[in-house]
Amino acid sequence: MKIPQTQRLFSSMSSSCSVRQRSRLLDAARGLLRVAADGDGKNEQHTHTPIPCFALQAHHVQDNLVAASPHEFHTRLVELIRGAQRRVSLASLYIGPAVAHAKELELLQALEQVPAHVDVKIVMDSNRGLRKVPLGVGKTTTSAAEAVAKAIHLQDNHQLYLCQVLPNPLDQLLPNPLNEVAGVFHIKAYIIDDTLVLSGANLSEEYFTDRHDRYLQIQGSEVVDFYAQLIDILCHHASDPYPAGITKKPIQPFWDHVHQLFSDYSPRSAQELLQDPQTVAVCVPTFHHPQITPPHDRLPSDVDITLSLLEESAQENCTVQLASAYLNPSAQLLQALSLHPQVDFLTAGRLSHGFKPKPKAGNKGKAWIPTVFDHLQYQALLPNTRLWHWQRDGWTFHAKGLWIRQDEDLLAAIVGSSNFGRRSFERDMESNLVLVFPPDSPLASQFSNEWKVLLESAQCVEDPKAT
Repeated sequence: MKIPQTQRLFSSMSSSCSVRQRSRLLDAARGLLRVAADGDGKNEQHTHTPIPCFALQAHHVQDNLVAASPHEFHTRLVELIRGAQRRVSLASLYIGPAVAHAKELELLQALEQVPAHVDVKIVMDSNRGLRKVPLGVGKTTTSAAEAVAKAIHLQDNHQLYLCQVLPNPLDQLLPNPLNEVAGVFHIKAYIIDDTLVLSGANLSEEYFTDRHDRYLQIQGSEVVDFYAQLIDILCHHASDPYPAGITKKPIQPFWDHVHQLFSDYSPRSAQELLQDPQTVAVCVPTFHHPQITPPHDRLPSDVDITLSLLEESAQENCTVQLASAYLNPSAQLLQALSLHPQVDFLTAGRLSHGFKPKPKAGNKGKAWIPTVFDHLQYQALLPNTRLWHWQRDGWTFHAKGLWIRQDEDLLAAIVGSSNFGRRSFERDMESNLVLVFPPDSPLASQFSNEWKVLLESAQCVEDPKAT
């Protein structure tokens, strides 16, 4: 059938407009648009060094883990580690020490079997990694750090590092686990050879069994090497606990090293990447350190990028879906979200909350914490928002992320470690990956379906103040 010339012209104009719209979102994600200081929601051009972006093609994500289960996540990681030929680089809040947990043990055994010639770097949060865990025999204890150090047979190219996030004097004054409340290393990036798995999941039994999370697997892309270099920098500036112990290192050399990594990649044209027919997404890695407020002429943080992306998408009249295990958005984030016609918040209901009491006799656990989050959720509700509670018997909700749509068209999404709350914005070290999708991207369809799958276990709840 012959398409009329006017219809072809309209289709071409529509496609061109769509690419320009996505290009603006990509510019916002790269820090090229400055968040308006007066809060009027109008982004302006900015001139600092852009965050690098990487084009993803279909073969980079053909085995991705979008909408996978905890079991699939565990199985894939163990398989990848067992087959490692060149490098294993793992960044996580903590790794389970395998105290009576079969899947934690299986992961540690896989690490134990990595050949001596393979470069192994593991970095965890210092305070969480050293938290004592009872072995169940007398007063004997272990820790994540001890268990991992034993598994990888510490040697020249098999190393464990612990990252200290808290500033002086909090790192010395606060006992465990209060030191973890004040701030932690929260990045979750897992690299084996040329494969990167980004997630919000830590590496312990519940995340392998019944804690619902999100995962994205990328293989063969330049972004894999980027994250491997980021982990190398994190390790270089972290502590080597065996035998050196925990040492405090100056933050400025670390920040200079991170900034140099982000600056080393040549800038690319957003529109050119999005118009390449092989591109299924253009991704932008972000980084945030709670002790650093970067100058405007240097590297924008993950918080800056998130706010800029939201304010730019508001100009396009986009809707937003935001998932967080612990919903407690900052005033800045609420301001940016208030500019959108509709926002959906998805978080844990009391049945599936991460702080619900453990099913042990006489254990009241931390039942007050879900109640506090209930109040925080309702305080965050705006006239343009809906609140969804994810509840599934026997499961815990830990998914976090952001989806930006125009009608049914998914324009962008975020995968990574941030819960998009005050803690993520102010206390923890985080990294996310922003993905901007070209029109009709098959990867966008998978991410769009991921949100629908999350809602299958969720119910829309009413603000009690409105009833």
